[in-house]
Amino acid sequence: MTDFALYTQENADLCSNARFVGGTDRWVCECSLPRVCPGVKAANSTAITASTEDQSRKTPNVILLCDSNQGVYIPQIMISRLLEAGWQGISEYNAAVLKEGTDNDDYWSCWDEVLTNATFEDEEKIFILHQDGDLFAVAPDFMSESEYLEFYGEER
Repeated sequence: MTDFALYTQENADLCSNARFVGGTDRWVCECSLPRVCPGVKAANSTAITASTEDQSRKTPNVILLCDSNQGVYIPQIMISRLLEAGWQGISEYNAAVLKEGTDNDDYWSCWDEVLTNATFEDEEKIFILHQDGDLFAVAPDFMSESEYLEFYGEER
């Protein structure tokens, strides 16, 4: 059985087999006949309406890349993902050390260099990395003053 994204509580209320999952999808439909599920129809209708009205979503200023439950393995887990996604400013040496894992004596200094130097540019923003337990991609130049204060806990 395939889950179908419902996204909102309103769409989930229309589905007799909705389940909250969090994340981007938030709610999913587990109906055996999703084509006739009112929740799936409403979610699809909303998506179509949004795209036809050209209400494109802007990239958020803060994106969670990896949560802190990965602990000391965040650098080892994330280095390949960052490189594959096109992050710049990561030396081959730092990447190789981080791929080796926590037993390498340079593991943490290499990760610190990655956190300091890595950048990612999409169509509209330049992101940097920020780790405070969780690892985030952050576009501080696009944050409002209140958003910046809320995220970093200090004013610019």
